[in-house]
Amino acid sequence: ILTFLAVFSMFALNFISIELENPFGLDANDLPLTHFQKEMNDCLLMLLHPNTDLVSGLDPKVVMDFKELYEEINPTDESASSKRGKRLWSVRE
Repeated sequence: ILTFLAVFSMFALNFISIELENPFGLDANDLPLTHFQKEMNDCLLMLLHPNTDLVSGLDPKVVMDFKELYEEINPTDESASSKRGKRLWSVRE
């Protein structure tokens, strides 16, 4: 019985490795390559649509400078920090 279990497990590992070595084909456990190709084609066609290259805009009052944003989050004077309350996160320079 012990020999049977050892031989059976080796055959099972061999058949599993054969299936893993060749995932392409028409077997039940193979990868659906036609589905993957259709999805890729659909994504490429979507990139050709005229509305694809629309870029969202920002409000002109938006602050984009890192130092200004950092100072807004971490005020340097004591009065501003007492108004702000508890700080949720910090950035180390």
